[in-house]
Amino acid sequence: MSAPVELLRHVPLFTGLSEKELKTLAENFTQRTFREGTELTAEGQGGVGFFVIESGQALVTVDGHERATLGPGDYFGEMALLSDQPRNATVRSLTPCVCLSLARDLFDRLLTREPELRQYFRNVAVLRDGNTAQK
Repeated sequence: MSAPVELLRHVPLFTGLSEKELKTLAENFTQRTFREGTELTAEGQGGVGFFVIESGQALVTVDGHERATLGPGDYFGEMALLSDQPRNATVRSLTPCVCLSLARDLFDRLLTREPELRQYFRNVAVLRDGNTAQK
């Protein structure tokens, strides 16, 4: 199953993509279902993918402190796609969750095949690195 383009269209990371590029990206997402209480990402661990919540809620913690509650349309794990940095937060499902996920290896293969997407995400990574350096 490919990801619903409409859901991905609202992810800020993807707002600069053309309709064609968004559809190509969406074809590489898979739908995953998680039970309540499942750890979706672990702070300090390597990141292997990016997630967009389709339904359900998840809790974000950093150093054991609650930082945010995520719901439908929210996303996490974008740095796993853009760099090899470890996860900076733990995300655990508060309810059963359905997420769209994009594995880093699929993302990397996609960028090899699609030069426009490769350039777009290089630009995004540069902008993010610049914003991080300014903080």
